[in-house]
Amino acid sequence: MKKVSIIINYSEDRGWLHEAIASAHAQDYPNVEVIVEYGPDKNASENANNGIARCTGDYIKYLSEDDFLPPDCVSRSVETLEATGADFIYGCAYNFRDIEGSRKVTEIVPVNQQVTLKDFRYRNPLHGGTLMYTKEALEFVRESRGFIFDQSLEDAQETDLNMWLLSHDRRTEFCPHFLYWYRYHDKQTSTGRGINQVKRADRINAVIRRYFPA
Repeated sequence: MKKVSIIINYSEDRGWLHEAIASAHAQDYPNVEVIVEYGPDKNASENANNGIARCTGDYIKYLSEDDFLPPDCVSRSVETLEATGADFIYGCAYNFRDIEGSRKVTEIVPVNQQVTLKDFRYRNPLHGGTLMYTKEALEFVRESRGFIFDQSLEDAQETDLNMWLLSHDRRTEFCPHFLYWYRYHDKQTSTGRGINQVKRADRINAVIRRYFPA
């Protein structure tokens, strides 16, 4: 049975780290290692790269410290990777926000279930939390360009990685299950309070233009 590494990389515990770790350990797949990569003085990409270096698994999944996984996330993801031979997979997610003791949930089901590089031209078609990669694919990235996640980027590091893989004839496939619980809150680095969304959008578009120059 293939081993799965779940990496929880973070620079600050915003209050839900214990829930993330518990959900990783509660997977119904029996061969999982959980790697907690804490780097208070490092950006998200550096923490992620350091986490990969510690992995001994055949498949790799990232989990943000403010989110959590459903119990069948790993088993469903592995099932799709092994059935399709893909380099990485994506699936459905629950986006939620806790408001005054109740949980408001939105189901995110990808419209496009056969994603290629061209689908990234105007937006990211993948829910990042649902992704799982083969370690072989990530090692291919590192050996080819010298790093996996680009530590120079402030945003869209994962989008850059996915586009790089697809631009080098690596393949993604859709897993038709809910694989992630994504939490909205005011301390988010993407949609939280105080984030300049115009500047953030400019940075994301700059990443996309790497692969679709004008």
